[in-house]
Amino acid sequence: MNNAKRTKNLIEMYSEDLAANLAKEDDISEVTIFWEVPYHLEGQNIAKFTYKRKGENMIIGESWYDLSLR
Repeated sequence: MNNAKRTKNLIEMYSEDLAANLAKEDDISEVTIFWEVPYHLEGQNIAKFTYKRKGENMIIGESWYDLSLR
């Protein structure tokens, strides 16, 4: 199990990586990623990220974290 800070860092890293890989697909203009981490908060989303296309890249639009990760 990771602590809240490590979990938050991993979620951010994997979200950025996923958005960057999806940016390679020309027909994707927006991505929304929801995370559930059962050992922090079971059955509910713990984080949400939105990305929008800007040129050939995806940039972060907004992010949300459950209080358990703040």
